[in-house]
Amino acid sequence: YKVDEAFTGTVKVRVTDVAGHVTVKSMKIYIDKTAPLVVISKSNEEDYSTENVNVFVTVTENAEYSDVVSVTYTVNGGAAKDLALTGGTISITEEGTSVIKVVAKTKAGVEAPATTTVLIDKTAPTFDLDVVDSVGSVKDRSTNEDVTIKALNVADAVSGVAKVEYAVIPEGSSEENYAEMTKGTDEYTADYKVDEAFTGTVKVRVTDVAGIET
Repeated sequence: YKVDEAFTGTVKVRVTDVAGHVTVKSMKIYIDKTAPLVVISKSNEEDYSTENVNVFVTVTENAEYSDVVSVTYTVNGGAAKDLALTGGTISITEEGTSVIKVVAKTKAGVEAPATTTVLIDKTAPTFDLDVVDSVGSVKDRSTNEDVTIKALNVADAVSGVAKVEYAVIPEGSSEENYAEMTKGTDEYTADYKVDEAFTGTVKVRVTDVAGIET
């Protein structure tokens, strides 16, 4: 006897002997092939979060006799942990990529898996700044040449570098107009030319994929 969905009913077996005597026995059966419904949402649905993320799990029974008997979850394939039979909240605090797999199981053994991925980056990018002319660094000295602004050793350990920008602010000005720098093999550069004497501040801003700036 095969069914394609949940079924409740009674099975009867009747045995008749040659003399015509009849014996009937019955058994009530419950067949459950319907998986429960598992819904996952997150406190931050962005690609990357810069803070801890809560994963909300809701489990709903999908048939009259499909009682949920267990709900478990794993993070990155680690040890399984229990949730309430109706779901619960999973707090993710670790930086990087966390793959959360939830499995709800019914009394009949039907499993409903659901998976989500959480990306967390709490760490700002790092880099070194220098401004050079044909001689070398112009830090703490004057120059009569055009200069090249350099962002060196640019790195972001978690989400990766999204963009590197620079701004040159003349002394006495509060405006910071950033422009993107050119990516080289192991550095980012921007050439800066002036036609007359200039005093000011060079700023470099590095932004990672999560939106954290240095």
